[in-house]
Amino acid sequence: MLYLACSSGLSASINTAKILAEGALKEDYPDQRVIVVDTLRAGMSLGMIIMDAQRLKDEGKTLDEVVDFVEKRKLHYKEIGIPETLTYLKRAGRVSGAAAIMGNLIQLKPILIWDDKGCNGVLEKAIGKKKAYATMAKYIKEDIVEPEKQDVYLMHADCSEAEIEAFKKAILSEVPVRSVIALPLGPIIGASSGPGTIIGNYIGK
Repeated sequence: MLYLACSSGLSASINTAKILAEGALKEDYPDQRVIVVDTLRAGMSLGMIIMDAQRLKDEGKTLDEVVDFVEKRKLHYKEIGIPETLTYLKRAGRVSGAAAIMGNLIQLKPILIWDDKGCNGVLEKAIGKKKAYATMAKYIKEDIVEPEKQDVYLMHADCSEAEIEAFKKAILSEVPVRSVIALPLGPIIGASSGPGTIIGNYIGK
């Protein structure tokens, strides 16, 4: 069994998995192997890792070969996104109350990315969505690997069709990707980022 865990930088679930793998599961199934991998990713970035791991399994790769692939490639699974408001980041303890109030007043959009420790970091700050979308598209263009072979996954938290199309247009005007696939953001990440959050996921340098 291969357990691809949510980033240890965001969740303690990997610790539970390790305790089970080395304890109860080992006792009950002594002849079986359970490998736990810290992907340092969450959300659709983790989903993309899982899809690639499944593809390799279907191609006949061994468990060890799949683990080796994930360990070597996991930091290439990228996320870049913006929240609609800083209010939910304040509630999650990510920004101060004063910063949230001022940021909301001037329509400040922190552009968030994954760092190498599996946490979200601020890449840049933009005023307004139009500028934020353009900045995100520029960063994806500079970072993406073989865009013509890639689907960019656009995760959104109850965004309008107009907002989704605006982000798609910003990406497609800069990056010749195969397609942009829009999907709803899950409730765990959505609860800490808030409605209106929009995130792009892709394979990068």
